[in-house]
Amino acid sequence: MRVTRETLIRIAKETAQERAFNDRDIIVAYLTGSLVSNETDPLFGGAADIDLVFVHAAKPLRSREFVKLTPDFHIDISHRAKAEFKRPRDLRLDPWLGWEMYAPMLLYDREKLFDFVQAGLRAGFEFNAPAPSLQRSRILLKKARAIWHELLYIADSVEPSVV
Repeated sequence: MRVTRETLIRIAKETAQERAFNDRDIIVAYLTGSLVSNETDPLFGGAADIDLVFVHAAKPLRSREFVKLTPDFHIDISHRAKAEFKRPRDLRLDPWLGWEMYAPMLLYDREKLFDFVQAGLRAGFEFNAPAPSLQRSRILLKKARAIWHELLYIADSVEPSVV
């Protein structure tokens, strides 16, 4: 069987429907990442991932989950709380969540939260204005510099940190 963008999107839709049916806490499910863009090829070296986001009414038990489909394909699921979307206009300055919510593919929405958040995020064409873009860049730069600074002082042995 040849795996295509359409096959991966179908798997994403089926996964979102199944999870939402079995977990009443899920209020929104959307697809983000390389599968959403028609301008890029989601298959990289014959492998791909499906980036799904589930928004829960309450704080989810875990923030991330990986579901292996085959050795070359997996589903990368992010779990978010509805409270993270409380102020949609503030998402314009969030370098991760802002871009994630700007143009995803909606798969499931029980409470019309998705439309509300996107309206606030996209209102007035301010998302791509110079000031918010610069602010998002500065946030990412600060984080990158902190990581770089930590790497400068690594001892002889390197071990993964426990979060």
